[in-house]
Amino acid sequence: MPNKDWSTGDYPAAAEFDVLFQQQVVALFDNNTTRDATVASEGMGDADDLVDGQRSTTRDDGRSWVWMVTDDPLPGDGYWVEIDRWKEWGVYTPVITVPAGGTNPTMGTGNVAFGRWTRHGSHATVSLYLAFGSSGSPAAGTGIYEISLPTPCPVHTDWFTSQQIIVGNGMARDDNTGIRKTVLCKAIAPNLIRLEADGLTGEVTESNLFIWAANDVVCSALIEYEMEMF
Repeated sequence: MPNKDWSTGDYPAAAEFDVLFQQQVVALFDNNTTRDATVASEGMGDADDLVDGQRSTTRDDGRSWVWMVTDDPLPGDGYWVEIDRWKEWGVYTPVITVPAGGTNPTMGTGNVAFGRWTRHGSHATVSLYLAFGSSGSPAAGTGIYEISLPTPCPVHTDWFTSQQIIVGNGMARDDNTGIRKTVLCKAIAPNLIRLEADGLTGEVTESNLFIWAANDVVCSALIEYEMEMF
């Protein structure tokens, strides 16, 4: 951070005020709309005047943001990147799909597909719950079950080839028998996880682990992973 030794009677020039004061603060706004309108207003200049790393906080959703410029390190066009949440977690809908050549499951009426997530910097924490419904002809489909994430992991071959990083664990339940199994969640693509279980050969599919049917819980899990910042 730049600094200056001040003397009695000194006044900051415009450039000094920008560097020594304005660019060092975390600006507080009621919401994203107010923030963007204020930044673009005559009084604050426009977004091109923001520099890489300037921060803001929005009161309504309790999120902190950092400005990322596209021609770093000079000011220029950029965008706000969320770096933290300090109120409620975000909500997303996890979805089960299968790789090409298979058939996606039909979850049925009354199914549950609910996820919540939060972040701190590049650290994402996600809780999710996926269960078949009780009616409406739920069907297991065919193929390896893949579950979507709310925000991507970094794209790196070490993660998604031989490594396939375990990012958390959870529970699966056969409603008909009441049997529960511990499942491991592993990242197999930037936005997907698959499930494994002790004693199970291969990954969880439409029939590998349980014969999925009405009211079965495919996965109730808490996972954590490194996420993409931008």
